[in-house]
Amino acid sequence: MFRLSMTWKLTCALAVVGLFGCASKPSSLPPSRPAAGTASDTTSPSDSGSSQKPASDANARKPGSGSDLPGDPAEIASKYLRDAFFEFDRFDLRERDRNDLAANAEFLQKHLSITISIEGHCDERGTREYNLSLGEKRAHAVRDYLESLGVAPSRISVISYGKERPFATGRDEQSWAKNRRAHFVVTAK
Repeated sequence: MFRLSMTWKLTCALAVVGLFGCASKPSSLPPSRPAAGTASDTTSPSDSGSSQKPASDANARKPGSGSDLPGDPAEIASKYLRDAFFEFDRFDLRERDRNDLAANAEFLQKHLSITISIEGHCDERGTREYNLSLGEKRAHAVRDYLESLGVAPSRISVISYGKERPFATGRDEQSWAKNRRAHFVVTAK
């Protein structure tokens, strides 16, 4: 029942954003930072030419002020918040993802009005039920880490989509690695 309730709230929030969002340009799925080529690859996503700006961007001037941010929540998420990626069948955070999440926490501490939803995602392997559970564990691991860095629990919600909303549609390790993630969605600015 809780998942249905959270899904309904997220759907309603996205509908409102779609109706009243930025009319000057078409909305699109926010880009996620590129994943490494394989699950065991240790290249940092920031080394792969990601266009995401670090959370300590000079635009983050006043704590709690959202006036210096883009109006579109999807644009805020894509510019300032980095997804966390996971190894196959795992939900523990890797060191490079902890660094990205620390930058996310710093950004959220500077912009106290922002609330987020963390979406847990998996690759296509495994049953629907198993992947919903694994996606939830991934989202909770990220939420718990952000909370340990000082982000208020009331500003974070979690939802699992399991394998139902893949980012990459290929059927190879490179695509699967992009789908094993905890994705950030800005729910309020």
